[in-house]
Amino acid sequence: MTPGARTTLLKLHRWVGLAFAALLLVQGLTGTLLVFREEIEGILHPALVVAPAETRASMQGIADTVRESAPQAKLQRIKVSNDPTRAATAFLRLENDAPWIVAVDPYSGEIVRAEPAVTRRLAQRDDLILDHGVHEEFAPAHAEAVAVLAF
Repeated sequence: MTPGARTTLLKLHRWVGLAFAALLLVQGLTGTLLVFREEIEGILHPALVVAPAETRASMQGIADTVRESAPQAKLQRIKVSNDPTRAATAFLRLENDAPWIVAVDPYSGEIVRAEPAVTRRLAQRDDLILDHGVHEEFAPAHAEAVAVLAF
């Protein structure tokens, strides 16, 4: 192997390695965010953390409260967490088909937060802060396809 070819291959190896390192960094960071999503949401949205009580509000009562908060919206579903310190989350669609999220204290039945969903994907996936799409786009299967195409 000539010295010029060796230098070229080393430079190519360096830049391809750095490109894949960037992809792996994004994959690692988004995966970490997904793993610690509940804890991060509790810090970013303290209203989603509720004080447990002995009795919970009825699901019908929670649904009625959510419907009263946005009468023009269509209630799609209510997600109740297994964690007793988490608010129940209701997912709605407004008249213009925009997603809307309402968090309700499952013990008192009071609304603790109401806001539009950032994107449709967030509302469909029950997330308030992170879209799984970023993580999935950099999945290892995609990286292997890029590696095959690069060589």
